[in-house]
Amino acid sequence: MSRLQRHHGILAGLFLGLALTFLVPAVALAATKGKTSHVEKYSMRGNVSGLDHGHHVTIKLTGKLPRSVSTREDGSFEVRNLPPGTYTVRPVHSRYVFSPTFSTVAVTNHDKEVRGFKAMMKSSKRR
Repeated sequence: MSRLQRHHGILAGLFLGLALTFLVPAVALAATKGKTSHVEKYSMRGNVSGLDHGHHVTIKLTGKLPRSVSTREDGSFEVRNLPPGTYTVRPVHSRYVFSPTFSTVAVTNHDKEVRGFKAMMKSSKRR
């Protein structure tokens, strides 16, 4: 084998090594581009009773995907597009106390109904 043939063999080996190092991962990345793992999303619904007409309550969710929504005129609420996880649901309003004060809900493989909350006006006693 001549010196030139050996030199070409080494260069060919280097080229093949570089191609495998950079080209194969790039092809694999291109094949998965635009594809994301699909995570099902669910809704959570509930109701706050005892609100005065025109009052809305903020419903705060903490957990995997924190969110806040307001109740509708009838006290109902819905939180959409929640990934599976455990959430703490807490109604918040400066004029009311709530029973229960919060509810823990596990969203697994279907939409969830939250146990109802009862709003009671805070007393307006002055000292």
